[in-house]
Amino acid sequence: TNFEVLVLKDNSFTGPFLVDDSREIKLSRLDISNNDVSGKVPRNIGLSFPSLWYLNLSGNSFEANIPQSLGNLTRAISIDLSHNKFSGEVPGQIGTGCLALRILVLSYNNLHGNFPSGSTNLTSLQFLHLDNNHFNGSISHGLSRSPSLSLLDISNNSFQGKIPSWIGNFSYLEAL
Repeated sequence: TNFEVLVLKDNSFTGPFLVDDSREIKLSRLDISNNDVSGKVPRNIGLSFPSLWYLNLSGNSFEANIPQSLGNLTRAISIDLSHNKFSGEVPGQIGTGCLALRILVLSYNNLHGNFPSGSTNLTSLQFLHLDNNHFNGSISHGLSRSPSLSLLDISNNSFQGKIPSWIGNFSYLEAL
């Protein structure tokens, strides 16, 4: 098929999200939010949809780890995985591979660890929602490479330590 947009949001779809990973699918926008899709997100999702710039899987029952292949979505501007049952750590590939990312929403999951872990290439990131998870440790220095950040929501986690001084360098930051 030649369609580029698939929007199935706000329905009652159930069961797993299956993707034919034997070929690339030329979607630019995929939104299956607010259904009851369950199971794991296909591990090769980032390879199956290389042209994706908008991905919304929020409001479902996805579980297990976030696939590392999401880091292959180099054109992605917005990724919303909120309100699911994802667990584990956020793959570092998202911080290094999603070069165009402006919006990342990971709220209301069971994620832990530190994000981003290490350095990132999220230089276009404007909105980062990590709230209502189990992130811990200090606020990662990797975020200092996101000069356009205007919203950073890390509420309801287990972060500790001091608020880093480099946060004061974000001239666009309106909400912390």
